[in-house]
Amino acid sequence: VIHVHFGHVAIRYLDVLMEVDIPCCVSLYGFDYEYLPFARPRTLDQYVQLARKGVCFTAEGSYSKKLLMHYGIAEEQIFVLHLLSAFPQKATIGKFSQAIRCIQAASFTEKKNQLGFIEALHKRHAGRFVIQLVGEASDKSYFREVQTAVSKKKEQDIHIMEVMPYGQYMEFIAQSHFAIQFSKRAKNQDTEGGCPVFIKDALMTGRPVCTTRHCDIPDTIVHGFNGFLVDEDSQEQISETLDVMMKLSAKDYHKLAMQAGQSTRIHVGNHLSCVELLQIYKTLTGI
Repeated sequence: VIHVHFGHVAIRYLDVLMEVDIPCCVSLYGFDYEYLPFARPRTLDQYVQLARKGVCFTAEGSYSKKLLMHYGIAEEQIFVLHLLSAFPQKATIGKFSQAIRCIQAASFTEKKNQLGFIEALHKRHAGRFVIQLVGEASDKSYFREVQTAVSKKKEQDIHIMEVMPYGQYMEFIAQSHFAIQFSKRAKNQDTEGGCPVFIKDALMTGRPVCTTRHCDIPDTIVHGFNGFLVDEDSQEQISETLDVMMKLSAKDYHKLAMQAGQSTRIHVGNHLSCVELLQIYKTLTGI
């Protein structure tokens, strides 16, 4: 089996994939779902060209699968691969305190919407949240906008942090109360495509997630059960969600956190990536 990761890599080796007589699949992950076809319109024709050759695609959930079908790829050539792995660390529930600790671990780009989160913070939220924004300044211009927005919110406790080793990253999630990921469609049509791995890492650690109804995220987050969902790019709804978080009792938070941990661990039992991927390979090879 030839398994190509990212759509642009498949296009780079298009001639090879069109010639070989070996089962192939292409996994899409983010920018290659919608940004790449928008920036380079020939991409869709090349995806379809590969599909007609018999190449299969993997998607992360219902939204991304429907999107590929809309592009003209047959449903039977699309496999859902949930990108979930067994996680050795047990979900823990931290003490819910007056200062609610929130973390977002994502590159600083428009689709990650750190700016929208910061701008949704009002004076009534000051002193109630400790916010950690962890990530690489992938878009330098956007990163400067975020820095400027933070400097104007002096009453808020916001910390911008660089990318950290995986173990430290998981530790920071475990020390937080909520994970934050208010993803949106960027002006250049870049989207998450599927569901950010950060969201799944947070749930596996027993941390509820505040996020948006964006791409495949609603497949994972159930509003009021393992987190909170808001509409894309709605600062008003983000602010209202922060208000709800401030009013949670310790008992309510503990229930939410317990359900967060349970939801993904149950999901892992049914959709472990290595098991799903092995089944895809078996289907492709007829074994």
